[in-house]
Amino acid sequence: MARILVVDDEAAITTHLEERLTRMGYEVVARASSGESAVETARRLRPDLILMDIVMHGRLDGIEAARVIRKELDIPVVFLTAYGDETFISRAKNVEPLGYVIKPFQESALRAAVEVALYNAGVSKKMRDSEEQWRLLAENMSEGIILADCIGKIFFWNKGAESIFHYRASEAIGQPLHFILPEGQRASLQEKIELATSSGKPAPGGKWEEVVGLRKDWSKFPLEICLTTWVLRGKALFICLVRDISERKRTEDGIKASLREKERLLVDIQEQVQNNLRAIYSLIDLQFEYLKDKKAITMLKENRERIRSISLMHEKLNQDKVLARIDFATYLRNVAHRLFEALSPDPSAIEFKLDLDEVFLDIRTAIPCGLIASELISNSLKYAFPGARKGEVCVEFHRPTGAEIQYSLIVKDDGVGLPKEVDFRKAKSMGFQIVTDLVAQLPGKIKLDRRGGTKFMITFPA
Repeated sequence: MARILVVDDEAAITTHLEERLTRMGYEVVARASSGESAVETARRLRPDLILMDIVMHGRLDGIEAARVIRKELDIPVVFLTAYGDETFISRAKNVEPLGYVIKPFQESALRAAVEVALYNAGVSKKMRDSEEQWRLLAENMSEGIILADCIGKIFFWNKGAESIFHYRASEAIGQPLHFILPEGQRASLQEKIELATSSGKPAPGGKWEEVVGLRKDWSKFPLEICLTTWVLRGKALFICLVRDISERKRTEDGIKASLREKERLLVDIQEQVQNNLRAIYSLIDLQFEYLKDKKAITMLKENRERIRSISLMHEKLNQDKVLARIDFATYLRNVAHRLFEALSPDPSAIEFKLDLDEVFLDIRTAIPCGLIASELISNSLKYAFPGARKGEVCVEFHRPTGAEIQYSLIVKDDGVGLPKEVDFRKAKSMGFQIVTDLVAQLPGKIKLDRRGGTKFMITFPA
């Protein structure tokens, strides 16, 4: 229920007004008979609306009382008066009343005046509150917010802009918007302003651009700027958001320097690992001159091939200049062809097939996966085709597709197959032990299909 203060120096009128307003559903909180008492009562009771006579006894007439109340308390006023001449209306307009009703009036006219005044007062309050909230937000944001008029002159400069450029608002307001940039960078900003001003349409904007800013002391610094326009009554106005990115640039430069140093160290480490692997490979070669036992020689050769597989991995990393990932399909082709050339008893009798998706794997996954493939290919070439038996060895590697979340590695042959009594998970051979350990390391799963030869299927998470 709206609370109304009635002000008139005739008791009969205030009594009559109170009765009418009460019937309409409003609460009359008090009655006053002079401008002075109206101001005092308004201060004390803070009504929602004041119905005010203009001509009253006392130092303040209704218009002057309304001026004090509007300025001090911001309470809306509707004038109820018998005076409708231009002099009173002109004075009344200066205090921005929400209504001016001439006595005598009908109850319907009073109702309409009160309802419209209360509605407009509510709308005005919401607008003022919203404006105040946005003003406080804009003023106190750490980012700079600068508003400029249709010719690019600044009329709003928040605390964020003060902090960035070191100009107070009083110094910046009235300056051209481009004064925040050095001379050499002003043309682009001025061109956007002139385009929007001449066309009356918003200029392309809304994107952050990195430029050089200019502070009050003429020092230059890295700045990000976003210029947006909007059109009001056919004229373009400008919102310029700015932020100092000096600290970010210093951090980025530090990160880049650190990354360059780490890359250099990784290259050095990579070269050291490669050299060490070559040295071990050469030492194993020297051992062959002193060994006579065929079984020991075979085991030494197998270990040499394992080291060679790891060495190929590091060579591929060096070639790609990517120390975190490796082109696994290319690596696997190289390993498979090298093993085929080295271990195939009769290259013309055994067909070799590759079906490999182009995939990059991280080094922690690529090394065990490559060693698994190498062991299984070696087993097929050495044991699947005894004598002059012919056949084929196939290697597949596929990336996840659809709902799949697993990589799959398949090594299969159509040779004699593993004896049924052999459980590769419990076999004593070093090759199968290495395979099962590396599959667990991925971590992955391995299956054996004995139909039509030997088919190992390894899956591991993508």
